[in-house]
Amino acid sequence: MLYMNSDEQIVLDVINKVNSAKISVKQAMMILGKSESTIYRKLAKLQNEGATSVKHGNCNKVPTNKTPSDIE
Repeated sequence: MLYMNSDEQIVLDVINKVNSAKISVKQAMMILGKSESTIYRKLAKLQNEGATSVKHGNCNKVPTNKTPSDIE
């Protein structure tokens, strides 16, 4: 199951609308406050990876600088 916060849900909704030609890229730029290239990059990532593309890449990963539990 994929959990998203409200910002990620908005991004997913807007990019889906661009994908289905309900809104233009220019409108998506205004709604999200992102550049044209970022909208196209998010659109391509959505088409390749699906809904998980809006999540941050480090989501659900252990930080590299985390103190091991045996040392804590």
